[in-house]
Amino acid sequence: MSAARVAGAAWPGRVPGRVWLFITACAAWLGAMHARPDSTLAVAGGTWFANWIVQMAVAGLYRRRPFLLPEGYYTRDSWPLALLARLPGLDGFGRAAAVLHPFRYDRRRPQEADARMRGAETTHAITGGVMTAVAAALAAGAAPAAALTLCGWNVVFNVYPVALQRRNRERLSCLARRRAPVRDRRGARPDAPSGHLGYAQVRALRDVGQ
Repeated sequence: MSAARVAGAAWPGRVPGRVWLFITACAAWLGAMHARPDSTLAVAGGTWFANWIVQMAVAGLYRRRPFLLPEGYYTRDSWPLALLARLPGLDGFGRAAAVLHPFRYDRRRPQEADARMRGAETTHAITGGVMTAVAAALAAGAAPAAALTLCGWNVVFNVYPVALQRRNRERLSCLARRRAPVRDRRGARPDAPSGHLGYAQVRALRDVGQ
């Protein structure tokens, strides 16, 4: 079975496979931390859980009452935000994200897709900021190993997701600016020149990942 089918399959209790994979990873980290509490694995596991706890807390607050960062953050293309689009391996990360956490949306409502991308970027950006501050505190408190591993998790779980969402939104924006009248597969009328996307245009976003 392919990785995509494993991640998307409904396992016991009709829970998506990716959720069970996450639970398995948590159990593995807990087992390693219990077996070797003074090892590097324990440090890596502790910082891994710290990142996910903060991420879940921020995401939970966002779902309860959606919020956004200042508009300038989403539209700014200056350093260092411009460097995010040049992160090595971003394409591969996007493909992996599409498998583990597929992005589903109504192709007739691209504005909703943009809003969801902004939401994902916001929660990861805030989590990344919090984790950066925690890593700095750990480094100042003579815990360099914990600070280093936390920085590593921060890059994987927050910096790359932020970069991916910024690239996704830019692709969506480029498609909207074309305003090309496109007839969908069912023969619907072409879009009015309002910047809305037609079926064929939005279909081109299938590879952007989550």
